[in-house]
Amino acid sequence: MYFRRLTSQDLPVVIEWAQNEKYDEFFRRTPPLCDWAHPGLFENIFSQYYMIVESDKNLGLVSMGVEDPYAKTFKAGAMMVSDHTMEQSWAMLQQLLDLAFNKLSMHRVVMVVLSTRTKLHERLKKAGFELEGMFKESTLHRGKLVDEHLYALRREKWQA
Repeated sequence: MYFRRLTSQDLPVVIEWAQNEKYDEFFRRTPPLCDWAHPGLFENIFSQYYMIVESDKNLGLVSMGVEDPYAKTFKAGAMMVSDHTMEQSWAMLQQLLDLAFNKLSMHRVVMVVLSTRTKLHERLKKAGFELEGMFKESTLHRGKLVDEHLYALRREKWQA
């Protein structure tokens, strides 16, 4: 499994995922799909987005980047397509953590997760993430306002 930077060639796949209401929360803060037709705009919007690829199959998207260079905070978010396995999502999470802590020397990794994603909450806790806060009714998911939970993992806890 590896991460490949999103390009305009990924536009058809991203549009297909965006049109599936299951993933509306992932695209909620992006311009309308019709605006993505221009490759330069598409690649600018998704400059910190990567395709998750395994055996030449697109498994989903991940957004990642340094949120605060002074506090060494790395922010990540991911969307896996429905036919992925839990092992694949676990491998993706481990690669994100390795990138943040080992390659970028970050102090902490933060992830914001919908309250409806109970399996992901369990997975993050298993990886050592702690719940640090909640945003009440902060995003639209399948036509309803839902809460988002803020999780964080510090380097010291990850290394333990």
